Amino acid sequence: MHHPPVARLLAGLVGAAALTAAPAPPPGPLEARMLRLTELLDTRLPGVLGGDGAVLRVQPRLGDLRDRDYLRLPLELRRGIAERTELALGVTPFTANPFRRGPDHRHGLGEGRIELRRELRLPLGSAWRADTGLEARFPLGRPPAALNDGFAHLTPNVAFSRPWPGWPPALAYGELRYDRGLPFPARSEELRAARRRWDATAAAGLLYQPGAWGGFLEHHRRRVGEGGTSFAAPESRVGLVWAVPPAASRAWGLPGTWRAELAYRHVHATLPGTDFRGGFVTRVRWNLGLRPPSPLRTPASAAAPQSPRSR
Repeated sequence: MHHPPVARLLAGLVGAAALTAAPAPPPGPLEARMLRLTELLDTRLPGVLGGDGAVLRVQPRLGDLRDRDYLRLPLELRRGIAERTELALGVTPFTANPFRRGPDHRHGLGEGRIELRRELRLPLGSAWRADTGLEARFPLGRPPAALNDGFAHLTPNVAFSRPWPGWPPALAYGELRYDRGLPFPARSEELRAARRRWDATAAAGLLYQPGAWGGFLEHHRRRVGEGGTSFAAPESRVGLVWAVPPAASRAWGLPGTWRAELAYRHVHATLPGTDFRGGFVTRVRWNLGLRPPSPLRTPASAAAPQSPRSR
């Protein structure tokens, strides 16, 4: 909240309808790639940067102002390393929440992240898009348990999507993900033995986005294991998305491309825990293009912001 661009973006929500109604020039090649939808909250959708372009993404977690003793500010550098391959390096530092106090009212580097994604080749003429990735996360220092539980995490996943037949503004999508907690050498034996978890999720959703504004429905079939036991934690979500038109963000003096997401989560956990809470969640994504990709290939899926694949 201390960052003027974030405050301007939230203030702009009030007059969004009038601004998004104005015609806007088509985005450039890099801008179009940054606008492509590849995530809804924490659900992955197909889409890699490709080529040799580079994008810096900032994702302030504004919900922490209400829910936590600390504020997270995830930073991520995405770099296309081949035509269909992308590498992401990220860090999630945190700082003390000025509006809440508790045992985690402190500062730190939080968590590091490395991800490699590869677009899958599907049969010619298929309406489906898919990619697969492998993500590694690990604690940096002594972060709060809700940010990182003290383990390194290895997460393979597959994401897929296709336009809904006969309904072009709608996009059906899904993700299969398996997260495994692994001992991390920098942690003490006592802490590493405290919680060792695996988490398997199958998510399916439908996004309807005829313009800058859109809505989505999701359901997650999820099972979580701790030690020798496991329990189900299914979750349903309904939400809104807003892909800020580039012309509007430039008019407000905001560089890069912006996207905001708001959703209500309903968790049906059979064994609820502190990290299985429902309620409202928000995401604000700010992408800054650092290097335009070479013009070797323009993906057919690089749609303008008015399509369901825009972000």
